[in-house]
Amino acid sequence: MIPWDTISAIGVVGQFVVIAVTAVVALQQLRHLSKQRQYDSVQHMLGQYETDAMSISRLYVYEDLGRHMQDAGYRDQILSGRVAPTTHPEFLVGRFFNKLGTLISEGVIDSEIALAQFAQAAPRLWECLLPVIALRRSRFPSFWLGFESFVVLCRSVSYESYRPAYIRRTPRRLRNGWGRTFAEVQTASELGTFHDTERPLTP
Repeated sequence: MIPWDTISAIGVVGQFVVIAVTAVVALQQLRHLSKQRQYDSVQHMLGQYETDAMSISRLYVYEDLGRHMQDAGYRDQILSGRVAPTTHPEFLVGRFFNKLGTLISEGVIDSEIALAQFAQAAPRLWECLLPVIALRRSRFPSFWLGFESFVVLCRSVSYESYRPAYIRRTPRRLRNGWGRTFAEVQTASELGTFHDTERPLTP
């Protein structure tokens, strides 16, 4: 007959096992929820990025901002902060990336997911917006620091490592397809048919 002390000890061990398993399951659920929230946040930001207003504003930054910055009155508006998206579309772009960078810094959005979506455009837009940023920082040194932090992150990434990572996540039976797509891109490059997808082709 098993002594009561042994039965009691087994019961205590069993309770610890149940508690440990419950804790592991709960932790996995929390991680899943956290990942889902981050994914939802990125999808929300992507939805904003793809609006007509944002697309027009990005085009304005690429094509028209430099000309408008030659106007002293335009620069005075930026310096004083008297701006609105209708008169200064560049602020819609800058505020978007500043918000994105801030959310990444605070851990609300996963940096890997954000980089996959926005890393190509952010550094180029930052460079176009530098005259605006310099003007505002002459009075507000912390102006668009979130934007700056995301650009620093973008520039730290080796994009050559992205392709192997995507290939590894592709089912084995489909991996041969990467060779075909790579060859297609190479052919297009040799024929000169590629173009910058962030800026429209000029006729």
